[in-house]
Amino acid sequence: MRPLGAIVLGTYTDRVGRRGGLIASLSIMAVGTAMVAVCPTYASIGIAAPLVLLVARLLQGFSAGAELAGVSVYLSELAPEGQRGLYVSWQSASQQVAVMTAATIGFGLNKIMPQSEIAAWGWRIG
Repeated sequence: MRPLGAIVLGTYTDRVGRRGGLIASLSIMAVGTAMVAVCPTYASIGIAAPLVLLVARLLQGFSAGAELAGVSVYLSELAPEGQRGLYVSWQSASQQVAVMTAATIGFGLNKIMPQSEIAAWGWRIG
């Protein structure tokens, strides 16, 4: 979905501007993430549960197709003269902080929660 998202959202961004494109991309990512968080279990809604999760992940991938390049260009445009590299580097640095934070949360959850709870609902947190 990333290539498709890059094409569709990239075209949209070219029409409405960087800010509007980023807001659209981040909104789609938020919807996909919320769908994962609130999706009922297989026991509750049957085959619809994995289908909802599939759609949620497809939305997240679609959104991610335009986010990285869009944010980098947007930061570059906002940066004062002579500080573009510094401004754009914050995007990459913040991604690495997010990865390490998520890994730490996942590790911590696996240490404090029983495996049955992780399998039942805890996987949604990490």
